[in-house]
Amino acid sequence: MTPKTRFINTLQAKAVDRIPFMEIALWQETITRWIGEGAPPDLNASLMTGNAHFGLDGYDCVEIDAAMPHPPFPTCVLAEDDEHVRFTDCFGRTGMARKGNVSMNQYLDYAVKDRQSFLAMRERYEGSIDERYATDWEAVIARARATDKPLSLMNPLAGTFGFYSMLRNWCGTEPLSYLFYDDPTLIHECVEFLLEYAIRLFSRALREVKFDFYYIHEDMAGKGGPLMGPQLFREFLLPCYKRFIAFLKSAGVEIVLVDTDGDFTALIPIFLEAGVDGFEKIFGTPHNLDLERVIHGFGGQVIRVKSDSDLLHAVIHPTHGLNFVVVEVPDRVVNAERLKVITQSLVNALRIGTNLA
Repeated sequence: MTPKTRFINTLQAKAVDRIPFMEIALWQETITRWIGEGAPPDLNASLMTGNAHFGLDGYDCVEIDAAMPHPPFPTCVLAEDDEHVRFTDCFGRTGMARKGNVSMNQYLDYAVKDRQSFLAMRERYEGSIDERYATDWEAVIARARATDKPLSLMNPLAGTFGFYSMLRNWCGTEPLSYLFYDDPTLIHECVEFLLEYAIRLFSRALREVKFDFYYIHEDMAGKGGPLMGPQLFREFLLPCYKRFIAFLKSAGVEIVLVDTDGDFTALIPIFLEAGVDGFEKIFGTPHNLDLERVIHGFGGQVIRVKSDSDLLHAVIHPTHGLNFVVVEVPDRVVNAERLKVITQSLVNALRIGTNLA
């Protein structure tokens, strides 16, 4: 079974020889530490294309410059001290970043505040579509057509196009939350424009390449829940979601996934109504989800494992239908206490060995 077939069959609940083992990327601090602990010195931050050292499968993608304004806003450093740098970026945002490590930036101001500033931003997305495609496009599509890995339209690692994510880039999370109520007409206009832009942008790629999946990039949730509720999502985003997903699937995209970065349980029924096939990171964020309730909502079966042998048995055998493996592990407090005991035991053992020597 090819990696492409294995990936598609897994997400469509069809028979597979085994489930795919896939990951996206590592923080640079993680790579530095792991190399110091014995990982290969050439370990790459991106795991999306696969990694032999970790036994990971991979996927390929075709990148298109979808999110950035053209021309970009001027970027510059406004101020800096020993720990932080204040800057403007290509979206016209003013932000603050820590020096010396990778972290989430803090954004202080945004380009779109009202209809006038939206119209100015819109002009940066109304130019030629060709300039957003790679200059070696023929070589890009040749590689895409030849791959036996799952093929994604856009790069999930770099962030793909999504409606909430684009609004957040333009307006900011908190100002956007107010705009849903203060100026709903503006938000409807923004979302409608984004839909038309996305269809215009992706049509060429979808005509020339058969893609297996697409990630809708929507970092719109945290451990406490989504940043917009079901009523707002249904009013502002659902109509465009339905049209966008219908557009993708009519062009041959088999699987549409959503990445929300947190607990979006309240939005799952609406995402499914829109035509979404699955989600990423629903189980990766520690937000105390009722996993069995979510899984049963998809018509899936739950296999609970508590030992290495049970886990191995659950993942290496062919599966039929939609099955999920839930691994029960100690919570963080209990796990931390256990690690302390193990560490102290090792220290004591080393001391005894040193004394004997």
